Amino acid sequence: AVVSTQSTGELVLQVAQCTQKDPKEYLLFLNEMETLDEHYRRFRIDTQLGRYKLALQSLVKCGGRFEEVCQYVTQHSLHSTALSLTSGEEHRKIAELYAGLLKQQGSVEEAGLLYAQCSMPKDALTCLRLTC
Repeated sequence: AVVSTQSTGELVLQVAQCTQKDPKEYLLFLNEMETLDEHYRRFRIDTQLGRYKLALQSLVKCGGRFEEVCQYVTQHSLHSTALSLTSGEEHRKIAELYAGLLKQQGSVEEAGLLYAQCSMPKDALTCLRLTC
């Protein structure tokens, strides 16, 4: 909620204060931020501030960056959040990523259910067999 009421300039200033960048580095950062579209700028700023869920929301809004979304989701363990922000084929792919992670972690029943939702019956059956 705070991010929606803050201007981008305020957020950039907050990044500078939190990261204690050298003034030369800060100027480079500021110049780079000016070249980015609004959603990607907010993504970068929220990432710098450690606000990963908010950053993911902005990244999803960018559109056309789904590979980056997948990497970010995996890096910051934001699968549940990503599922609530996506739909269609993107939602299915995030669910597939999450199912793979759950299977790796030993939560095979949950993984099986997610694979079933993703229309991946072989993977779903494999996981569900492991629960017996």
